[in-house]
Amino acid sequence: MSVQYPFQFGLLGGSLIRRDVLLELNCFSEGLEHSEDLLAGYQVASQYKVAAIPNVVMKYYQTSDLRGSSLTFGDGPRPDHYRARMLAWSLVAESGRRSPWGELHAGAVRGLCTELAREKASTRGLGWRQFRYSFSMKSVAFCCAAMLGRQGLDAWAAGRRYRFPRG
Repeated sequence: MSVQYPFQFGLLGGSLIRRDVLLELNCFSEGLEHSEDLLAGYQVASQYKVAAIPNVVMKYYQTSDLRGSSLTFGDGPRPDHYRARMLAWSLVAESGRRSPWGELHAGAVRGLCTELAREKASTRGLGWRQFRYSFSMKSVAFCCAAMLGRQGLDAWAAGRRYRFPRG
């Protein structure tokens, strides 16, 4: 985990993984439309030894026929982007590696809450999941905003855009 911190496990296009491992771990079963490869990479890395080589084994080219696929965000990250990260980073945090994975998990919870609020879904219960692996004042403030629903999360977003002057 320290070599690939924190995102490279999701690069399945440059990985060789046995099919029976993917089936055993029930990879790609979460119904995600985006970031399912990232989650699968973490599922494998949390249960099996992995090796990285320093050579370039893959080059990624995006052609026009991929524009409408999950390889692009369009207007920005969607709920599955954050949901996959919550699930992936939970796997690492549950293995005893709370730092920095607990805070990464909390950040994914905040992102998912914000996206769900944009879609007018309830976020009140989800805000509490930030505290599963870590505790911070940022999480407390966000949880309070999430309890207020969309208006609270709109206020949270407005506060994040404000930068205090240095002086």
